[in-house]
Amino acid sequence: MTGNRNAPAKDEPRFVCPRCEAFAAQTWLEVFYKAFGASHHVYDTQHSMGFDGDWTMSRCESCNQMSVWRNDVLMYPSASLIPPPANDMPANAAVLYEEARQVLPHSRRAGAALGRATLERLLRTLDPEAGKTQLDERIARMESRVSSSLWELLTVLRHVGNKAVHVDDEADGLVAIYLDDGGTELAEAMFEAINELVDELVTKPKRVRGFFEKLPDGVRESALSKLPSNKQ
Repeated sequence: MTGNRNAPAKDEPRFVCPRCEAFAAQTWLEVFYKAFGASHHVYDTQHSMGFDGDWTMSRCESCNQMSVWRNDVLMYPSASLIPPPANDMPANAAVLYEEARQVLPHSRRAGAALGRATLERLLRTLDPEAGKTQLDERIARMESRVSSSLWELLTVLRHVGNKAVHVDDEADGLVAIYLDDGGTELAEAMFEAINELVDELVTKPKRVRGFFEKLPDGVRESALSKLPSNKQ
C-alpha cells in the first residue's frame, strides 16, 4: 500500500477534489481582500484584516467549487486522505468514523483515538455476544472470522489508538511512525481496516446471502439439511 499520490497538493494541476472527490483539473487563483475601496493581495498585507501568509484558492473543473489554501496547507474544506465510511457501516459507528477522518489532517492523536473508538463501537454492534469485554478481547474474537492480515491491522489500530494520546509516555516505534508527518500510509491502512471489517462481516455476507436465497428451494433446503444442527 502506498500514499495517495492524487491527494490535494499546492499548485498541482490535477488532484482528487476535496469538495466533490473527483480526480479533476484545478485552476489556481490568488486571493484578494477589499478595504476602503482598494483591493490588496492578502499576502502583501501582513497581519492586516487578520490575514497573514500566502493565501490562494483552487477551483475544481469538475464541480466548479473552491478550496482555500494558506501557503501549502489546505484550510477549507478539511483535507483527508481517508475514504468515507463504508455504505454498510452501522450508523452509530459511521458517525465516529466520519469525525475521525475529518479531524485526522489536523491532529493525528485525535484521529487515532477516534479511530479506536470507531472500531470498538463497530465491534460492539456487530458482535453483541461478546458482552462487556475489553477491545483487545473483542478483536481476539475476530481472529477466526476475518483474514489474518485484517486481524493484524485491527490490533495495530487498537495499539496506536491507545498509545497516541498518552503524551507523557515515550512513543514506541510504531506510534512514532504514525505521529510523524510521513506516517500517512499507516494512517490510511488503519482506517481502511475499519471499512474492510464492515465488508467482511456485513457487505459480503449480505451479498452472498442474496445469491443463496435465489437458489431453487430444493437445492437450498438440501444444502441446509447437511449442515450440523447448530449451523442451520
